[in-house]
Amino acid sequence: MPTTLSGSAWVPWVFIGASFSIGASLAGTPGPEPRAGNVTSERALHVDSNPGNWLLHGRDFNEQFFSPLRQIDQKSVKHLGVAWYSDVSSPTGIVSQPLMVDGVVYFTSMYSIVTALDAGNGRALWHFVPPNIKLAQRLGTNPVAVWNFGTNRGLAIWEGKVYVTTGDCRLIALDARDGRELWQVQSCDTAKGYGISGAPRVGAGKIFIGNSGSDNGARGYVSAYDAVTGKQIWRFYTIPAKADGKFESEFQALMAHTWDEDAWNFGGGVVYDSMTYDPESDRLYVGTDCGSPLDTSKRNPSGGDQLFECAIVALDANTGSYVWHYTTTPNYSWDYDAVMSITSANLTIEGKQRKVLMQAPKNGFFFVLDRETGRFISAKNYTKVNWATGFDEHGRPIYSDAGKYWEKKDGAAEVFPSDVGGHTLQPMSFSPDTGLAYIPTCEFGTMFRASKAAGGSFGGVEMDVFPYETPADPNVPKVLGRLVAWNPVTQTMKWEYPYSTPCNGGTLSTGGGLVFQADTYGRARAFAADSGSVLWSTALNSAVQSAPITYAYHGEQYVLFLTGFGGAGRSIWPAFADAGPSRVVALKLGGKKRIPEYNAPLLPKPANADTASSESAAAGQEIYQSNYCFMCHGNRARVPPANGRYPDLRRISKETYNSWLNIVMGGARSEGGMFSFADVLSEKEALALRDFVVHKAWTDYNAQEIARKGASK
Repeated sequence: MPTTLSGSAWVPWVFIGASFSIGASLAGTPGPEPRAGNVTSERALHVDSNPGNWLLHGRDFNEQFFSPLRQIDQKSVKHLGVAWYSDVSSPTGIVSQPLMVDGVVYFTSMYSIVTALDAGNGRALWHFVPPNIKLAQRLGTNPVAVWNFGTNRGLAIWEGKVYVTTGDCRLIALDARDGRELWQVQSCDTAKGYGISGAPRVGAGKIFIGNSGSDNGARGYVSAYDAVTGKQIWRFYTIPAKADGKFESEFQALMAHTWDEDAWNFGGGVVYDSMTYDPESDRLYVGTDCGSPLDTSKRNPSGGDQLFECAIVALDANTGSYVWHYTTTPNYSWDYDAVMSITSANLTIEGKQRKVLMQAPKNGFFFVLDRETGRFISAKNYTKVNWATGFDEHGRPIYSDAGKYWEKKDGAAEVFPSDVGGHTLQPMSFSPDTGLAYIPTCEFGTMFRASKAAGGSFGGVEMDVFPYETPADPNVPKVLGRLVAWNPVTQTMKWEYPYSTPCNGGTLSTGGGLVFQADTYGRARAFAADSGSVLWSTALNSAVQSAPITYAYHGEQYVLFLTGFGGAGRSIWPAFADAGPSRVVALKLGGKKRIPEYNAPLLPKPANADTASSESAAAGQEIYQSNYCFMCHGNRARVPPANGRYPDLRRISKETYNSWLNIVMGGARSEGGMFSFADVLSEKEALALRDFVVHKAWTDYNAQEIARKGASK
């Protein structure tokens, strides 16, 4: 339900912008608009006539995450300071992409809560909390949907309405004036393994949305809804299926020919993040996930492409009919999906202007495709890759034996990039001024091990994803992430900036010749877009995952960051994030505000003795990692201190210790999302889990105390 905060009642909608004059950098801002959330086809098609706004995901339909604003440039950026900040109650962090329309910032946080803030001072205008958030009743035992409740990547705005998705598969429309719910539709079914965490996209009066759940065997699809009524207009399935023994259509029968027998029954191909609408052709470009089992020798030994998994698919946005596709990782075996940023641009290649799509998916290659035909133009690796040596002239990968773990004597191989991806969900940006794409990369591999077992979330493939406990571990590589400036025409790197942390925030490029990015230690930087020189930096005192945006308000340019460690990073790498609280931070030239410092709370001395054998604790860790426990409680039971919607198990109390079986097997805390695991664990295994948790509590506490004593000398 919407909540208008005390002292923050809605005021008559006024857009301030036409009266100021500060030169060409912010010129062309329109006059007063009549309503809140006034994003129309006309305004969206002419965003450069409204440079002070950030109307769409990525700012424009091209999703370039580029703004022509240039009040803040390479000379003035040194004067950038905090204009205002607003704390947000979101213990699982914030990973969403904000929008700014006519003086109001809109964003989502955990539980798909929507907040509207005054863009000039951060004053809260309204909140919307989706009704009926009852995890046990709505989600059953779907760990992906439970996790999705704490992760939402953004919203859409169209003609006075704000659209948000929920972890339990709803699409909800709100009145942009006050956050009042107008309608909601059920877009998928959590009982079938689905959830939604992605941001909806908008175009031509339609709302487009996919879902997640490939790891649960969910069958992928993307849907279009009428932006006014919420009525479903069309649905396109990315995976074939049969009804009454027959394929649903002749087209799906053709899709099935790319699979071995009925291997499509495993599901996959979900559209859980990237979608790009092209108003010129009235097409929707979507990126798809892969599925399971990952091991191609079990899933599809003949080597077919398995349409449409790990692919970019072009659809007619009016009817949902298929136009073309390109598979980025055919016959995949490494969880290399293609749901990362899909960016549209016009590039001059070999003397000819080409309408292209660009993507840096998980597999480590940067792709340039003809967006009219889907034809392959070029691909080159932007990060370390060993599963393939390149792509041939037909756009097919040249596989390397190094990545074929299923053919190794011991069934194991370290593969680069990792299954997390060389580039993951943090958006890349593209500057038409420099002609460069700016990619936040992850620089590490995964040890894949083929298993004789057919079950498991990845169908008999064990993955050791980034096993390091702390940044102080001597085995941790010095460079775990980079900001890469990539030339898509020459397929070469122009410059790079190394990080000691993995998977840092998304990027924003601007007409001021700048690229903005913040890292998982909470430091924001402005780079010279042409050279990579660091021109400015400041501590945000909290980790960042999403990309910043920039907008104009009262004649001043702002850069806005959402902070708070969330998403997959929160689950897998809590040890590498100075987590900090969730908040919105807006900066402008001459800003003087100070962000409160953050000091992580110390671990208390464990309340329970570590009496279990090392064998039992080790077995418990394996059970913990293989049963999705890390999705809520952190990789190897490490939760970022300030971002823990779910308990830090290293702080286990005596009461919880004594009630462990009732909680894990009996579902005593199912109302909070901790459903029973009695259908997948034995009592012995559940107790081994407890042994691991207690052992981990003592291990981390002892390490903390040794470090404290060393620091005090």
